Amino acid sequence: MSDSGPYWCDVIPQQAVRLISGLSIPLEESKDGVPTTHGGCLLRNEYTRFSLNWSIRGGDEALDLAHENFGRRRLADLPPDLGKGLVAYTEGEPRTGPYVAFMLFRCGDERPWMGIDFSEVGKDRNVVTDLIALLRIARDRYGEIHQCTPKAT
Repeated sequence: MSDSGPYWCDVIPQQAVRLISGLSIPLEESKDGVPTTHGGCLLRNEYTRFSLNWSIRGGDEALDLAHENFGRRRLADLPPDLGKGLVAYTEGEPRTGPYVAFMLFRCGDERPWMGIDFSEVGKDRNVVTDLIALLRIARDRYGEIHQCTPKAT
């Protein structure tokens, strides 16, 4: 998986979403938020296939909530150099976005958090490796966009 455009959600390579999900269907992107402080992004076709949410506020609370909601379904913790967080599989239906990843990191003086979910993962994909690689790309792109140097908390 490589960090190359075009991008969805400003920080996610389109080819990475297709590679991880195995989806080749058209996806409609919708974004909201305030680019300097928080945002959300959905990729839809019939239902949400991928979502990303982020904020520079409430990182510790968001991390606690991620552990509360997904800790029992955790597949892996994030590598320490990436930040604090986890990758989980909730075993829910595709419409619920059962493949989840959450990350809290530092970028300059801020401690942004980012959460993503997928409706499905392609056959023979390693979801932990893929979502960690995708979070790494998203974190680096976040740093480029916000002109800060991302690092672990």
